[in-house]
Amino acid sequence: MNCPVFRSSKIAPTHSLTNVLSIHESRHRKQSVKRVMVIDDSLDCLEAIRVLLAEYKFLELETFESEANAFREFSHYEPDLIILDLNLNKISGIEVAKIFKKISPFNIPIVFISNDSDAKSEIEIKLGREITFVKKPLNENFLINAINDLLNFPNVAEVA
Repeated sequence: MNCPVFRSSKIAPTHSLTNVLSIHESRHRKQSVKRVMVIDDSLDCLEAIRVLLAEYKFLELETFESEANAFREFSHYEPDLIILDLNLNKISGIEVAKIFKKISPFNIPIVFISNDSDAKSEIEIKLGREITFVKKPLNENFLINAINDLLNFPNVAEVA
């Protein structure tokens, strides 16, 4: 399954993560790298996300084609954020999220991704909480803004 990332969008991002990160880096040299775990059974989608996020210095990315490998590495990797496909081959992303919640003492934010535009409300009902959702094909601005919001990177106006 293809998972292209749209780099141009009619909707401008609320702030540029590149600018935020470079300002943040210059002011806070000791800032730790944020670890992002990406789980998707599509190699095309994993590669598209890897290429998109490679330029961001404060993000360390680990990709997994199967939830089994992600579960095995979860405690060693200790992600700050998870990007999770809703429709994996063997198990739904909702079930994967429930398992992560059980095995982690931390409330790790998750960005759900899916081709199904109606999936957001389904996920929220099944998990019993509001979630962050980005529809495939991934829009670069939406994905970057979701990551920025969930990892609490400061707004450009706040650090300038």
